[in-house]
Amino acid sequence: MNKIGAVHIAGLKLANPIMPASGTWSLPMMRILLKRHPDFRPGAIVLKGVTLEPRAGNEPPRVIETPAGMINFIGLQNGGLKHFRSKVLPAWREFGVPLIVNISGKLPHEYGQIVEELEDEDVAGYEGNVSCPNMEGIIYGTRANLTRGIVRLMRQKTRRLILVKLTPNVTDIGEMANVAEEAGADAISAVNTFLARAYDADFDRYIRGGQSGRAIKAMALAKVEEVCRVVKIPVVGMGGISSAKDAREFLSVHERVKAIAVGTANFTDPTIMAQIWQGLQSGQ
Repeated sequence: MNKIGAVHIAGLKLANPIMPASGTWSLPMMRILLKRHPDFRPGAIVLKGVTLEPRAGNEPPRVIETPAGMINFIGLQNGGLKHFRSKVLPAWREFGVPLIVNISGKLPHEYGQIVEELEDEDVAGYEGNVSCPNMEGIIYGTRANLTRGIVRLMRQKTRRLILVKLTPNVTDIGEMANVAEEAGADAISAVNTFLARAYDADFDRYIRGGQSGRAIKAMALAKVEEVCRVVKIPVVGMGGISSAKDAREFLSVHERVKAIAVGTANFTDPTIMAQIWQGLQSGQ
C-alpha cells in the first residue's frame, strides 16, 4: 500500500485516516500524545458517547481483562447533553481537529433531539450508536426497523455527516448496513464490541459486556468486509487495531474503507495512533 494522506468521508476532510473509537480517548491522553508526537493529530476525534440526560453507568465491576483484550460494561456513563455542551465540547475545540459526537438514546426519538440541539455547535458530524452491548435496552442495532427509524430521525435534523455504528452481534450485518444507508447514513462505523462473558474472581461474579481488543480483530475484519460488499457509502473500520499492520489490513480489505478507529490499544499506549500513522507512512 502506498503512503496515505488526507481522506474524505462524505465531504468531511480528515488530515489522515486515523481516529480514536468513542469512549477510548480523553483529554489527558490527547495531551500525552501531542507532547510526545507534536506533529501528529488524529484525523478526527470521536467523542465519548453522550445521552440526553446524565447517566451514572452500571455498578462495578465494569471492566475485566481477558486474553488479548477486555470486556467492558460501563453503561454509557456521561454527564448528559447540557454538561456536554458547556464543558466537554469547549475543552476539545483547542486542538483544531474535526469533532464527531457519538450519540445514544434510551428512546429512539432522543437521537434526533440530541442532533437538533447540537446543530448550532461547531461539530463535524454525528455517530449514531445503535449497538451498545453494555446498556440494558439498547437493542436498536439488532432490529432493522428501529435502526431505520433512528437514522431517519437523525437525518431529518442535520445535513452534517452521519455515521452509524453497527453491532457484530447480528445474523447479517450487511442487512443492517443496507438499512442504515437507505435511511440516510453517510458512512458506517464497523464494528462495535462483541458480546462476551467472563468471570471476575475479585468480585466473585461474571461480567457480561462488550469484548474489544486484539482478540476480535480477525472477526471484526470479516464483518467490515461484509458491510463493504453491500453498501456504496464509506466505512470506518475498527476492532482490535493495535499496529500499522492491523490498520493496513482494514484499509486494504475493500476500497470503501476510508478510515480506521483505534480503541482498546489507546489504553495501553496513548501514543499508539501516532505510531500507527508513522508505520503506514513508512510502509512498515
